[in-house]
Amino acid sequence: MLRKAYGLCATPCIPFASAGSQRVNVVRAFAVQADQNGNGSISGDEFQAIFATLQADPTRMPDLTGSVATVHRTIFADTLYPSFSRNRGIAAYMAQEAVVSLDVDADGAISAAELAGTAKPPAPPTAAARADDLLTRYDTAGKGYVDLADIQAAWTKDPTLGDPAKAQAAIDAFDQDGNGKVTRDELKAGYEAMDQADAMLAIFDPKGTGAINLANAASISSADYPNAAATFARWDGNHNGLLTRPEVIAGIEADAAAAAAQNPPTPIPPTQPTDPALLAATLLAQYDSDASGGISAAEFASHAQVADAAATFAAWDTNSDGDLTLEELQTGIGQVQQAQAIVKQYDLAGKGYFDEADLAAALDPATVSDVAAQAHQIMSFWDANGDGQVSVAEVVSGIAVGGYVGGEQLKTKTPA
Repeated sequence: MLRKAYGLCATPCIPFASAGSQRVNVVRAFAVQADQNGNGSISGDEFQAIFATLQADPTRMPDLTGSVATVHRTIFADTLYPSFSRNRGIAAYMAQEAVVSLDVDADGAISAAELAGTAKPPAPPTAAARADDLLTRYDTAGKGYVDLADIQAAWTKDPTLGDPAKAQAAIDAFDQDGNGKVTRDELKAGYEAMDQADAMLAIFDPKGTGAINLANAASISSADYPNAAATFARWDGNHNGLLTRPEVIAGIEADAAAAAAQNPPTPIPPTQPTDPALLAATLLAQYDSDASGGISAAEFASHAQVADAAATFAAWDTNSDGDLTLEELQTGIGQVQQAQAIVKQYDLAGKGYFDEADLAAALDPATVSDVAAQAHQIMSFWDANGDGQVSVAEVVSGIAVGGYVGGEQLKTKTPA
């Protein structure tokens, strides 16, 4: 599955690339002759047809004069012809090898840009994309994670994907919390660690030995890894002076876990209900400690997070019986929410209150003959303490006896 050591390859093998540039050029030159339908793209079937013809009659060499890379017939014959003596379906084999060697984007055909050697390989998939792809292929039940049973089932069905006996090792390679379930986040983190490890190996193991020699790494400078020598020494668990790819990955993941433990994410507070009825029921369940069916003044004072609990309780207790019922709570909460909306409507600067200037700015001169006088009249009604600032609490008090919204006075409520 998951990492190269356990059976999933990140990139296809390119046998011709490792065979030397001469052989690649020979294949590129020969490819000019292979585009039988003239569409500018050479498929594996077209290669196979050419190779099959040569296998039947090796003397039928194509004319390579004027091809992309000038290649003498003798070089072509010395490079490719010996393979034709092997009796093992060589036409299909050579066709596959040729396509793979030049097919930069791995789409199964060789384009004109690929044939000319100007094609750029596509950007490698991101860690997130690889995580999503793996979940799509292995999490067939849509659980949101893969487990040992998923990997064993897939690898047993198709052994080319991996050895079922190594399925547990594949899970362990990504299972950061040890619960046996590899989630998308764990897959993404694992692939990111792999990418970082490969980047380090490319810099500090330039000869491709498969391990970073700590003695040599100290002399390699890299702006991306300024403290590499000390870090590598810490990751070298067996202290043998050689840091392998699995050790690099394990070190990266361990450091990431330690950093996360030191800087835990800020918890997101639970969402509070906003519907007055639902919020009233929630408050009643939380505050009614004696299960009387109502909230007493003492219970309200000990729990309510308001500036003046006694005044709020008195305002909400419309029948003055010393208990807030569910209906009274709902009505009171509704009034507070309405008051908050009114203050917010005029308090455009976010001061927490509105003043006469805010009211004057909100009134429309086209419909109000004297804006200043109207703003002063509204202000005098809401501003109970006369400090020139109307708070939410003052608006709540004003709503109880009838107030102003949008320049119009609310209907005065009839006392219960």
